Amino acid sequence: MSHNLSTEKVGSRIYVMGNTYPVRERLKRAGCHWDGDRQQWWIGAAKAAAIEAIVGKLDQQLGGEYSICPPKKHNDLVRSHGGVWDGERKAWLLPSADKLAALQAAIASTDAYEAKRRAAEKATAKEAAAARKAASEKPLEQLLAEAGRSLRDGGRRMKFQEHVGHGKRISVQPLAPLPGDVFSRKDGMWLILRVEEIFLVTQDSIEDMDAWSQFPETGWYVGYEAVSVERTVAEQHQHDVDVRRNSAFNAALACVSTGLGKDPGVVPECAVIRAIIDVSWNSMLGTGASGADGRIMVVGDSVYYWHPGHYEDCREVATVRHDAEFAAKVMAVAVEFLATHPEGKASIATSQKRQTVRVEVTQ
Repeated sequence: MSHNLSTEKVGSRIYVMGNTYPVRERLKRAGCHWDGDRQQWWIGAAKAAAIEAIVGKLDQQLGGEYSICPPKKHNDLVRSHGGVWDGERKAWLLPSADKLAALQAAIASTDAYEAKRRAAEKATAKEAAAARKAASEKPLEQLLAEAGRSLRDGGRRMKFQEHVGHGKRISVQPLAPLPGDVFSRKDGMWLILRVEEIFLVTQDSIEDMDAWSQFPETGWYVGYEAVSVERTVAEQHQHDVDVRRNSAFNAALACVSTGLGKDPGVVPECAVIRAIIDVSWNSMLGTGASGADGRIMVVGDSVYYWHPGHYEDCREVATVRHDAEFAAKVMAVAVEFLATHPEGKASIATSQKRQTVRVEVTQ
């Protein structure tokens, strides 16, 4: 079947006649332009010989027998081998038998690689499942001995769930913890006894259950049972260091909060922000007995404060204090925090509850 491609000279232009839709990309690459009035592709007469040769090959290709219908995932591979899509045949057409053979070999190689990768993923998932099952059959005494731990508070037991990732279940299974793994919570160390299940949580299910506090994000979760264990000497030392460091930061932040201004103000549009301190949940900001969260921003020699629930794009603030000395004091608190928390974010326990602190210093 021929698509009757041909050329016609009109003035200083060479027009390509016939059904050019399947080969439009090839004509573009050859330098052709689209004439909206005639609904045809054209090129300058100086390139007549070149375009006639190209059109001849394309017409032969469209009318040839070298067609293939691979899955859509191979479309880019087909194009790279010179394939063009024939909408009437619903098939890809190749310019020669050699191109078709090369494409078929490339598709077979790609499919073989994908099959090997999927098999490796399944093998890894099976190995993880086997290891999880074997570990689950170990008695508590053996898990404690292998982890080098001892029970705390008589071995208090509790069930937890943890977010392990997104994507396909098979890809996140190896990321799930194993019985015998030890993890830290604000109330101490816990040793995993038994992994119960891996389950998917969608946004619809979270909204239906109104469970954003239980599931802070969508994806795969793993549920497991754990028992409380004592910290090691090194862990206890690091815990004590963290407590002292966080207490010092909270004290400094509390001192800053008492000096925040009372006058309303607006951050200038072109202001240079020197530092930002964000605190969520209960913190030492504010004057209430339980504290309040919010944002402190140092802009030049001024310190602005957003009340809880501020929006990122809202430039109106609750209070402002124009004081270079106080601004330097707030900067010192931010710099000190970053010295001990280089990542700029930390979860800190207070006497009331846990708080999340994020600090950013730009200059």
